[in-house]
Amino acid sequence: MADPDSSTAPETQPSTVSKAFDGLVSAFNAGGSAWIFCIMLLLSADVFGRFLFNSPIDGVPLLVELSILMIVFLQLPAAIRSGRLTRSDILLARLLDQQRSLGMFLHSVYDALGIFLMAVVFYYTVPTFVKVWNRNTYEGLEGDFSLPSWPFKLLILVGAAFCCVQFSRSLYGGVNELLALRRAKAFDGGRIGRVIFYTALFAAVVFGLGHLTDISDAGIGVVSIVFVLIFVYVGVHVGVALALISFVCVLAVRDNPDIAGHLLALSI
Repeated sequence: MADPDSSTAPETQPSTVSKAFDGLVSAFNAGGSAWIFCIMLLLSADVFGRFLFNSPIDGVPLLVELSILMIVFLQLPAAIRSGRLTRSDILLARLLDQQRSLGMFLHSVYDALGIFLMAVVFYYTVPTFVKVWNRNTYEGLEGDFSLPSWPFKLLILVGAAFCCVQFSRSLYGGVNELLALRRAKAFDGGRIGRVIFYTALFAAVVFGLGHLTDISDAGIGVVSIVFVLIFVYVGVHVGVALALISFVCVLAVRDNPDIAGHLLALSI
């Protein structure tokens, strides 16, 4: 599993805003690495305290639990920027090498899916952030070890926004390359059109069968596993595929986008 292309757009001189944003992403990435180092030191101290003095450090499990989420959102934008977000290259790499226009089209579609996912996470995390801010909510046990909740929710918001921007930059580069291929008469619009048509036809058939057969919740779960395998095979980022399919399945079961969105934000 690897992203076959860390840079697909023609090289252009980055703007001042782009350089500043890249600096922020790099700073977040470095902060995540430093956080990992500090957590490892804390875990080691906790283990030695338990072993040598039978005296564990209060709050370590909670801090580690919260830190995993924070580290992910600190380093995820940098992973997207450098093409290190996990995906299968079984099909996509071959298309990018042999049928460039179709490969870039799919690459751009997958970036659009990433934008949609991060936008949903951001949108449905905002109310949670406002709630914990207004209520001054804490994580942990009062009197034992507790931390305010709002910094962690804020970091999710900032990280999701940064990821959305990174996916947008990648999408912009992909669209520019597609336009360049079209100008160079190397754009295979017919093949792309057929892919769009058959994908839409397949989605319509699945949607129609779901309504006509009144599929059960368990059946939706089985279908979701099939779609995960398909999405991963065609090259959608694994995390994006899992999250989006979960969102769609909850939407199909509960028939309420707000419930699906809130559950997705909570699952983060």
